[in-house]
Amino acid sequence: MLWTRCFHRRQDARYRLFCFPHAAGAASFFRQWRHPALEIWAVQYPGREDRLAESMPDQLTQVAANIARAMQAQLDRPYILLGHSMGACIAFEVARALARQRAPSPTGLIVSAHEAPQYARQGKLHTRPDPELRAELERLNGTRNGVFDQPELLHLVLSTMRLDYRLIEGYRLQAGPILTCPILACWGDADPEVCASKMREWAIHTSARYSSRSFPGDHFYLTEHREALLHHIATECQSQPSNTYSCQTVDAPYYGGRHSRPDSPG
Repeated sequence: MLWTRCFHRRQDARYRLFCFPHAAGAASFFRQWRHPALEIWAVQYPGREDRLAESMPDQLTQVAANIARAMQAQLDRPYILLGHSMGACIAFEVARALARQRAPSPTGLIVSAHEAPQYARQGKLHTRPDPELRAELERLNGTRNGVFDQPELLHLVLSTMRLDYRLIEGYRLQAGPILTCPILACWGDADPEVCASKMREWAIHTSARYSSRSFPGDHFYLTEHREALLHHIATECQSQPSNTYSCQTVDAPYYGGRHSRPDSPG
């Protein structure tokens, strides 16, 4: 089964933007996303929508490796990776998997609403009963209207959420390549899941430029500010020197698991 979906083809777009959903999210979350400079491709994880009968691998890094292999044929033009919440860690690990495979480097990595990966998510929410999972959904404001009024749909969403939370709660950053593409970190200024200082520590995972921007809103700020986010992404990418953004393979240095770059003090 294909891992990506493109709802609106744009052959004249300068970049392909691959979007990685949040926990319990699906490719359809990005159905309405459009920008003239971006051809938007949404990643579809197993266990939802048209992949409902498929099972999700147990390890987040395995999910990322599978996606990286499947994406190889789509890297024939400059591309960007964007991950929201859990999807930020998956997008990051896809970028590292592509570096290991000596694939063309992304134009940029956009990490949304998830702190730097060395700050592993703590807890065992995936083992808790459904009412606690439902409370988490309500806290993050992460479901469309009507889900809580449809018991069968709610059960399906909670089941998917449980599997995804098992994935992200079991994720621990391992040594791997330092990225050579710019990283842009974005978050909502009222997001209860995000500490701005820990978002800024994404900077240690690239040898290129790091930048950040906060938007008004909560964990799902990008629903309300979709157009502003896409405009910012396109502007950031197009403003960089052309030699920074090219489909070139590189030999990447390695991040050794510390909270700083290997060549920096501390």
